[in-house]
Amino acid sequence: MKHVDRHLAALLLGALFLAGNSLHATPADLTPQSHEYLIDQVKYRGIKFVHGKQIIIYAPPPGWSCSGDAKATALQPPNGTSSARAEISHQEGVPTPSWDTDGQDVLMKRAQALLPPLAKNVELFDMMKNPLRIDGHETIRFVFTGQLFASNYKFFVVLLPMENEQFSFVMYAETKDYEVAAMPFMQSLYSFHWEKPTP
Repeated sequence: MKHVDRHLAALLLGALFLAGNSLHATPADLTPQSHEYLIDQVKYRGIKFVHGKQIIIYAPPPGWSCSGDAKATALQPPNGTSSARAEISHQEGVPTPSWDTDGQDVLMKRAQALLPPLAKNVELFDMMKNPLRIDGHETIRFVFTGQLFASNYKFFVVLLPMENEQFSFVMYAETKDYEVAAMPFMQSLYSFHWEKPTP
């Protein structure tokens, strides 16, 4: 009986080990690559990222330029005089917090940590749970105010917490440029979705 108990315990530990491994985050390479895709027989141009064995499809706001590397993709609007900047990043090994008040506080601190290091006098202006769902996943959005380069700025951060990983979408601009840039960038996040690669 003891032998059987030990055998069962070993099997349970093995199952827990495998389950734990399956929860580990999948590496994402956010180097933007040009990509064409079809939706309802209409061809769209966008970019793709590699996320483990899948690819992520994303359509930036029209005319916005993209550059970046494996860690993050930077975006900016076509108007060279705009102060707006945006970034998409990914972090592995990040526990998924609850959606209660304590969990939202954890997410707010994560969001604030993503703001430009030189931002000063940052204050929370607004928070909204699920301003949009990204490929069916829940999100949370934070809007902050503060100063950057001696000017008044607004910053918004959308977090997509997933199991043991997190995607982050940050956009900031001088207050005078914010509304014009924030709307198209926010709308572009609806296009962010996963596809299995073609064999």
